[in-house]
Amino acid sequence: MTTRPPKTEPRAYHHGDLRRALIVATKAIVEESGAESFTLREAARRAGVNHRAAYRHFEDKSALLAAVAEEGFVELSSRIEAALAREPEGASSRRLMAIARAYVEFASQNRGAYRVMAGPRLNIEDRFPALEAAIGKNLDLVRHEIEQGIARGKLRKVDPLDTTLALWAATHGLSTLVLTRRVKVRPALVGELTERLLGDLLSGLAKKR
Repeated sequence: MTTRPPKTEPRAYHHGDLRRALIVATKAIVEESGAESFTLREAARRAGVNHRAAYRHFEDKSALLAAVAEEGFVELSSRIEAALAREPEGASSRRLMAIARAYVEFASQNRGAYRVMAGPRLNIEDRFPALEAAIGKNLDLVRHEIEQGIARGKLRKVDPLDTTLALWAATHGLSTLVLTRRVKVRPALVGELTERLLGDLLSGLAKKR
């Protein structure tokens, strides 16, 4: 008499592990083929579970992408804060360049996450307030440095918000060029490239003596 082998269950996850596995899988998928072709089913398959299990953590595809973006912006703000901590308090131009370098280096090292972060707006109808807060923190870090530079007499009297958006647009543009390989650069030289290409922009903000 033959006996059937016991059924094997899908890979087991401890509480919280599946959510992390889905985020990791999503970043890999987006890095390989872009967010347009991403599906929750494919993320679940790569995580080793039935797609129905994914819905226990994420309501839909947008919710999973929002989690990827939120995590990315949180890490980016941590990197910016670490970069600022290495610069003197009064060196406004250097501190802004440190922000730019941290941004472009993060994008080049986290291609999947950055493509989601820089993609179409996910927080439609205020579904993901935590994502919006994470984005806002990054912008606030830049704006604060500009306001402090103006107050210290290190930067010209510019509109802080407009200048924040201009710097953010410049770093975003450079990051996109690097990610799409429109600009070919070795990973170790991304920071140097950032300083070379954005140096004139930041020099223009410095107050002339």
